[in-house]
Amino acid sequence: MQLTLVVPGLIWPPGPEGHPAREWKPTGLARVLSRAHLRWHAGADLHQWLAAAHGFEGREPPWGALRAAGQGIDPGEAAWMCADPIHLRVLRDRCAVADDRELAITAEEAQRLVEALDREFGPAASFVAADPARWYVRVSEPPDLHTHPLARAVGRRPDALLPHGPDAPAWLRRLNDIQVLLHHHPVNVAREAAGRPTINSVWLWGAGRWPRGMRARSAVIAADDPLVRGLAAACGARALALPPGAAALDAEREADVSVVLDALQDASLYRDAAQWCERLAAIERDWIAPLERAVRNRRDPRISSLRLVAPGDAALLELDYGIAQSWRFWRRPTALGELVPPENAA
Repeated sequence: MQLTLVVPGLIWPPGPEGHPAREWKPTGLARVLSRAHLRWHAGADLHQWLAAAHGFEGREPPWGALRAAGQGIDPGEAAWMCADPIHLRVLRDRCAVADDRELAITAEEAQRLVEALDREFGPAASFVAADPARWYVRVSEPPDLHTHPLARAVGRRPDALLPHGPDAPAWLRRLNDIQVLLHHHPVNVAREAAGRPTINSVWLWGAGRWPRGMRARSAVIAADDPLVRGLAAACGARALALPPGAAALDAEREADVSVVLDALQDASLYRDAAQWCERLAAIERDWIAPLERAVRNRRDPRISSLRLVAPGDAALLELDYGIAQSWRFWRRPTALGELVPPENAA
């Protein structure tokens, strides 16, 4: 089995507070980092890496159609765009975007708001809530827009990340109408009265139709994220729900398998160091440590090497850890906080 672990959020973003794992050396990961062959590249988040890895260089993938399919919605021939609920927080001199991690939207709230949006803007733009945090708008023709995933906007100023392109003026006007409707809706009136952040806008991104003729990067792709599972289906790969750990992949040992472990991503975006460390410990225990031991001790001839990909805004790290690398026993284990991307990562 050729196994690739994709771990967005593993590279902690630089900041004045320092690295949360600067003194911590999870045994398996520290051994891999010290002995593997490392390659640094220019910063790229998970969506950028997925796009490049699946042949979308120079064009924006139809993330809306892909994610909808990953949630069991048939995209058909329509164009889909993610329209995820957000809270635009007004600070002293700017706005910042907050997602469902702060909003904690209930299923009832989502349904009532989406029904109101659909009554107002359908059938030209039909709104669907696949779950409380993931909404969509379906249109007959794909708008000519360049957009950014919501994960790229969380906690940041949205100004430069709003949709742009030939059809952007019309969609920004529609977005303004959406904000007005949401502001006056009883759901938000009740949330505001209860001291909860309101759902005062949506984040539009990933417009397009279901893609055709894509090639799979891996024969099997395991992930929790419905967007990744939809991408797997479009490529002809077998999509699996994320198993609890490496041991559950025994049945896939003859295949080329990619596993997307995105548990660190939100904690990294929100700079939640405690949660990030807790989730990293689980990834070390369930995935990296047992796989590292299997490679180093050659206990299972079907696992000859491990590839790890860590997308991040500051830099993207790729490494390969095989039998040859595992013999570099003289190298001191490396704490994750000791890794410093080169200035000219490319």
